Amino acid sequence: MWGLFHSKPASPAARLSCTGAAVSVTVCVALWAQGGEPGPFQLGKGVPGPMARGWLPAGQVLAAEECSRCHVAEGKKWRGGFRPTAFSNAFVQAEYRLAWAKAKREGTDDGLPASCVACHSPLQYLQGKVPAPEEPLSADEGITCDFCHSTWGFSGEVPGQFNWIVRKGGNRFGPEIQSALGRPVRFTKSPELCGTCHNERGPGGQWVKSVYNEWKESPYSKTGEKGCLDCHKQFTREFVNGMIPRSVELRLEPPASPPRPGAELEVSVELANAAAGHRIPAGSSELRQLWLHVEAVDGAGRAYPLSVRPKGFEGEEHTIGSDARAYFDLQELAGGQAAGGLPRDGDGIAPGDRVFRLPMFDRQGRMTAFEWNAYALGTDYRLGPQETVTERYAFQVPSDLPPGPLAITATLRYRRAPPALWAFLRLPAGENPEITVGEARWQGHAGSTAHAPPSPAGARKKTLDMGARAGTWENKIP
Repeated sequence: MWGLFHSKPASPAARLSCTGAAVSVTVCVALWAQGGEPGPFQLGKGVPGPMARGWLPAGQVLAAEECSRCHVAEGKKWRGGFRPTAFSNAFVQAEYRLAWAKAKREGTDDGLPASCVACHSPLQYLQGKVPAPEEPLSADEGITCDFCHSTWGFSGEVPGQFNWIVRKGGNRFGPEIQSALGRPVRFTKSPELCGTCHNERGPGGQWVKSVYNEWKESPYSKTGEKGCLDCHKQFTREFVNGMIPRSVELRLEPPASPPRPGAELEVSVELANAAAGHRIPAGSSELRQLWLHVEAVDGAGRAYPLSVRPKGFEGEEHTIGSDARAYFDLQELAGGQAAGGLPRDGDGIAPGDRVFRLPMFDRQGRMTAFEWNAYALGTDYRLGPQETVTERYAFQVPSDLPPGPLAITATLRYRRAPPALWAFLRLPAGENPEITVGEARWQGHAGSTAHAPPSPAGARKKTLDMGARAGTWENKIP
C-alpha cells in the first residue's frame, strides 16, 4: 500500500512514438514509464495507477450488479468471495485508520492512505476518493469487475505499487484482447495483473509483499504449469482466512532409538510446500502466523511438548515461539496506547514451536505488524514453492514415563494475525480462527519404533541455505 510512481527517460523509439499528433498523451505516458519498446502487457491507452487518482468520472463507473445481469455465474462467485469487501472489511479499516494516523503524525499528505485505496477499492481511487477514517463508508464495492476488466497492462519493468494501466469507459476487456502490437494478450488472467497490487515496497524500499516475485522465481513460472488463477479462481471456496488446509504436506520421522526414561528423544519433521506457487505464508506475511507444534503423549494421557532445535541463522529468535513482546510502534500509531507492546506470538504458539514468518522492523528496529511501517526486513523463514524443509525437535523423556503406547504428533497451524493484536484492534474474535494446515502422527511404544512413512509426494527436496543470503534456498534434488 506504499509507493510513488517514478518515470525514467524514454528510449528514442518511445520518444518517436510520442511525436505523432494522432497518438494520445496517455499512450505516451505508458511508453515513457516503460522506457523502451513495450512487452505484451505494457502498451495501452490508459494511465498508470500512481498518476490516475481522480482521473475517472463517476458516470463511467460500472457497478458489479450491472455486470451480473448477464454474467450471472461470475457475479455469484464475486459476491461469495473477498473482493466486494476488500476495503470495507473490519481488519482493512483498522489498518487504514492507523495508516492515516501515521500520515498525520509525520505531517505528510494522504499519499499513504491513497495507496491503500488504490488496491483495496480502485474505482474509488480513480474517482479521487480517499475517505478520512471518520467518514462513513460509501457504497464501496471493493475490487470490482469493472476495474480488472478495464486494465490493459502495467507500467515499468515489474508489476507492483499499483502500477496497473487502466482506460476510461468503452468496451471492457475479456480474457483475451488484441494489443496494439497486433498479437493477443491475456492480461486479465495473467499473474502480472495480480502482481500490480500483490507486489509492494515498504517505505524503506524493500519488497514487503512479493507474491508475484516469488511466483516468477518459482518452478511453476518457468514451466508455465501454474499461475495465480489456477488456485485462486475458486475464491474462498477452498480458502480459510487466506490459507488452504492441507496445502503443506508433513512427514514425521520417528525416534532413531526406543524412547527410554531419562534419555533424550529427537524426531524430525519434513514440511513440503507442494501446492502453492509462492512462499507460505504469503501476502501480509508480517501478520500471518504459521507454526509447527510437536508433542508426545504417553499411555497415561500426559502431554510433553517438544522444542525445535535451533539452526543458528541470523534472527532465528524471531522464528521460535516465546513470550517475547513486539509491535511497540502501536504507541505512536494508536495515540499512546500499547506503550509496552503486545505479546508477539500469543496463545496457541508454545515456547519452542517453529514459526514460519518474515519479520519486519520499523525505523527504530522494532518488530512491526504493518508492512507500510516497515523499514527493514529480517530473515525470510517461510516455505518456498516446491520446497521441503526439515525441523528437528527434542525433549527429555521423564524418568517416570509409564510403559505402553507413546504417540508423537506434529501439527502445522495457521491464523491471520496475532490474537493480542486482533483484540487490540477490536476485531471480531471469530474471524481469526486457528486452522490445521497439515498433520503427521507416529504411534509406538516405549522401547520400540515403527517404520517411517514415505516422503511427501510430489515435493522437490530443497534445503534452506541460510549462510550466504537470508531468505534464499538452494535446490537439493536427490
